[in-house]
Amino acid sequence: MRSPVRLWLASTLAISALTLDARCQEPVTWKPELEFSTFSIAAVDPATGEVGVAVTTRVACVGNGVPWVRAGVGAVATQANTRTEYGNELLDWLAQGLTAPQALGRAVAADTGAARRQVGVIGLQAGAGSAQHTGERTNPWAGHRAGANYVTQGNLLVGPEVLAAVAQSFESTAASDRHLADRLIEALAAGHAKGEHVSPGIRIGYYRQDFSTLDFEATVHEALREAARQGTEQDLRSHAAGFLIDAEVLRTKIGALSEGQKGLVAFAGICLLRPGLLILDEPTNHINFRHIPVIAAALDKYEGAMILVSHVPDFVKKIRIDQTLDLAEL
Repeated sequence: MRSPVRLWLASTLAISALTLDARCQEPVTWKPELEFSTFSIAAVDPATGEVGVAVTTRVACVGNGVPWVRAGVGAVATQANTRTEYGNELLDWLAQGLTAPQALGRAVAADTGAARRQVGVIGLQAGAGSAQHTGERTNPWAGHRAGANYVTQGNLLVGPEVLAAVAQSFESTAASDRHLADRLIEALAAGHAKGEHVSPGIRIGYYRQDFSTLDFEATVHEALREAARQGTEQDLRSHAAGFLIDAEVLRTKIGALSEGQKGLVAFAGICLLRPGLLILDEPTNHINFRHIPVIAAALDKYEGAMILVSHVPDFVKKIRIDQTLDLAEL
């Protein structure tokens, strides 16, 4: 039987436009007609000054077409029959003091192809607001919705429930102290889950570098027992020992552990779940360097499909990887 595919996404994921040199966002040439059938979320965090866009699509090099951000100004997502010029135009007008509705109104009014466009824009500065446009000739289902500090839009979707899931996820993290990038990726994943079919019985394991999948009030033993669901106590303790988790650590509440120990507990729990698909977001962050070989060995033995986001090639070399996608080259 063919082994499940393992994909390594090198460099940073999704929100790279926030930090990369502006030239990375400028394509050498674009064809006259670009079609990004997709959904996205553009957002700002007035408290931190962060701005960002997260987008998913079947079309390669989406990072050079849909997301446009500018520090201190705002964010734009331009898609469907995409007019990339919207990105800089709208950000320029926001920087000049126009509100988002004024800027988008000006752009759409001058565009003879507006019926096939979809775009969302949001400003960072007080009073800038947000605005969206979904042309009547975009591929159904197409639509948009907005809330406090975000706009989300999509076309060629299964229905409005995709954007509803994106919105609910983003709104649910509004009071957290998490970075905007993490919130955007999670919101996009929520929408993706609504629009994708996963075969019955397939479990998905997700390792988050902020350990938000762990219950900090539970003991390590309680967390691993819940993940295991079956097996003897000896089996559980033997499994835990493979992740350097001894009897004392098992009795400890997760919130009292070091960052490195939390990482080991997270991986031990994921392995007990035996997911069919494992998604890992920078698994070496916050991990003690002495623990990295233990984690790498566990991942190499994992038998399901894997998507690994990492900027540490030496760590990745210890794991069987079938395909590498260097996001810095997109």
